Amino acid sequence: MSDIVWSIHPHNDRLSDLALRMRRFGSDLFAARDIDFEFHVPSDETRLLPLETRRDLLLIFKESVHNAARHSGCSRVAARLAISGGSVELTVEDDGCGLSGHARLSAGTGLRSMRARAAKLGGHFELSPVEPRGTRILCRLPAGRQ
Repeated sequence: MSDIVWSIHPHNDRLSDLALRMRRFGSDLFAARDIDFEFHVPSDETRLLPLETRRDLLLIFKESVHNAARHSGCSRVAARLAISGGSVELTVEDDGCGLSGHARLSAGTGLRSMRARAAKLGGHFELSPVEPRGTRILCRLPAGRQ
């Protein structure tokens, strides 16, 4: 519920506001599990993001990092939030067991809801393996107007 309240507050409408919330959430989650966490974001980005984009991107991020923390057996997670053309792009990558270890996730609602959130906004969601092991989630959503 706090994420919904946060996302509709007009003082949180910049990419930098979203990045700060994501960084705090990821840092808290992974520190408690002794997993290294890196978060990369352009420091000077002031682009405004539509409410729906902020909310759904935050929820996709939270589901992605929860999956990595709970199911991958990873020791490191790197996330990146960037603007590319007219899109905002989120990448979450872990060094865990890979997609075969995530097989039980396909039966759950997490991956389906992430795909549905991206599609609802006219975006793209992709889950792929990382060599030699690990998983990458890429979500690209329309960024809205500057």
